[in-house]
Amino acid sequence: MWECARADNVPYYEHAMEKVKAVFNDVYEALHKIDRKKWTRYAFCPLSNCLQLVNNWADAFNVFIINARDQPIIAMLNIIYYTIMTWIEEERERKMKCKGLVCPRVNELLVLRGKRVNEFITRSSRSPRYEVSYVRQCFVVDIEKRTCSCELWQLGGIPCVHAVCVFRSLNKDPRKYVHQTYLKTTFLEVYSHTLEPLNGPIMWTKSSYPDILPTDIRVLPRRPKRCRRVDPSEAREKKEKEVAEKAKKASVKGIFKASRHEAVIHCKICGSVGHNVRTCPRKPAVAASSQPAATSSSQPATSIQPRASTQPATASSQPVAATPRPASTQPTRRSSRKKYI
Repeated sequence: MWECARADNVPYYEHAMEKVKAVFNDVYEALHKIDRKKWTRYAFCPLSNCLQLVNNWADAFNVFIINARDQPIIAMLNIIYYTIMTWIEEERERKMKCKGLVCPRVNELLVLRGKRVNEFITRSSRSPRYEVSYVRQCFVVDIEKRTCSCELWQLGGIPCVHAVCVFRSLNKDPRKYVHQTYLKTTFLEVYSHTLEPLNGPIMWTKSSYPDILPTDIRVLPRRPKRCRRVDPSEAREKKEKEVAEKAKKASVKGIFKASRHEAVIHCKICGSVGHNVRTCPRKPAVAASSQPAATSSSQPATSIQPRASTQPATASSQPVAATPRPASTQPTRRSSRKKYI
């Protein structure tokens, strides 16, 4: 499904959808009912110059203000205000230190795409259109219109790997063909507007209207939740990830420890299903029948007589009575340690 969402053009989208149809036909029909402009990349509007598929920016902002969400309304607004004001100033100073025509991340992306130039073959013609081939695939790049048949350049505003190959063959800098959204001057213009500092509550002008009182606070049981509500699909993915981690920890040298959940138990005494040796109803009868055999087998068959001594009896060989050990005459010492009850 992610391959369908990341498709940059119609042929790639149809090829990915055929893979989904071969495995899950119901999912294939459900995806066809959804508007493609809402979930697949090739149907996005090219004016946005954005390739993001997920809403991670909103989650990042929620984490950004997580310390202010449980505060009263005025304190919460003050924390968000000061945090954003400081963040804008830090971003503006960071962009001022950047060197080059475009932003650092765009520059890194172009460098990574430039390392793949040797994998492609560029064929030129008199027109501003060029053909870039890779294995069994060919793409057409138009420099004047700033388009490529893979449609990644039009959607993102950054030259794709095929366009970078053409610029490398022409000894041109691909940074000059990046959309103005990613230029350093554009970023500095965005962060040129800052939040103005404000006076404290004492300096505020008094209003003639009555004060707005807060609503009655209803204290709910348990600790208040600070995290956002997780979607059921996310909870299922999290549970599957935890199960996979537990299975990985339980495995020893590639041997997986199977779970006993929903396993069929057999008894070793009667051989029936549903119980084990400890709860077997025939266990007392079996134990009683095996006890006489065990006692009879424990008795010796013949008595063994002690071996007589062959040496002649002498006077010194008479048994000597053991003398009792004298009792100790020392008084017993009592412990001086106190006992606490």
